[in-house]
Amino acid sequence: KQRQEFMQNTSVNVIILFSSSGLLYIGRAYNQSMLDNSAVIASQLAEITDREKKYEELFQSSNDAILLFQDEVFVDCNKTSTELFACDRDDLIGTNPVRFSPEFQPDGQSSEAKAKSLLQKTYDGEPQVFEWEHSTLNGEPFDALISLKLVRLQEVNYVQAVIRNITRQKAIEKELIDHRDHLEQLVEERTVKLEQINNELSCSNRELQATLDELR
Repeated sequence: KQRQEFMQNTSVNVIILFSSSGLLYIGRAYNQSMLDNSAVIASQLAEITDREKKYEELFQSSNDAILLFQDEVFVDCNKTSTELFACDRDDLIGTNPVRFSPEFQPDGQSSEAKAKSLLQKTYDGEPQVFEWEHSTLNGEPFDALISLKLVRLQEVNYVQAVIRNITRQKAIEKELIDHRDHLEQLVEERTVKLEQINNELSCSNRELQATLDELR
């Protein structure tokens, strides 16, 4: 009986030992798995953070003004935007773009109505590229080339606006057009002058021919 009890106790101890070893192995494997997952998560977070820093650097260092719209107001902008509109970031965020536009655009349309139409087309999935007359916070006008595109960030739709100051390019274009028109006017005047000279020569030739005929 004692032998049987000893054997039973031994069996129980062996089972407990193996169970403990198994649990210990499982615990170590689980801990290692958690450590591996933590390392993967940390690596992914570091990659995401690095990517966000790169995007932020690209966003802030762009030569063009980049702004985000939501519900027809600015919700974010880069540093170039504040330089373009000669204002602080707080002057842009939460405001409508019409604030930095004249009442009417050069084509005669209302800035407010035209802006709503362009934003609505963008929200409908149609990217827009157009010229626009803007003004700085102190009212100084400038010509801009604007690109609007619908973007989705964290499950929210925004309109991204990329704005480039083209005042200098427009001035050069106007100078070229004025120069071309001036050249065309000079050519026209010279043509008229040549026609007059040609007519005068024709008259002189006729008079000379008549004199020769009379002399004969």
